[in-house]
Amino acid sequence: MKVTLQEDGPTAILSLALAEYPPRPPARWKRAGFNAVILQLRLFALEHFQQRGWQINNMVNIEIKKNGNSIEFHAHGQTVTLLIRCGFIDVAALTGYSRMDPPSA
Repeated sequence: MKVTLQEDGPTAILSLALAEYPPRPPARWKRAGFNAVILQLRLFALEHFQQRGWQINNMVNIEIKKNGNSIEFHAHGQTVTLLIRCGFIDVAALTGYSRMDPPSA
């Protein structure tokens, strides 16, 4: 997981290497031999940002839910906990790539 904070907005950009490869990937991903996916989310109009812990490999479970007029993004795992409250979330990118080693659990 990669987290980038930008004061413009303010905005957080999260890049997440997904644990599972889609069962029906795009044909161009198959042709390229991709076996992994990175999901990039943009969280706009940040209201709250809280992080505890950080390591090299941050395996997390993700929960996104509506809370009043805000959206809450929770990522929690053994090495990190992240809570972001924001106004809007969008999918900035979904990118296939070739991962040499599978993620460790």
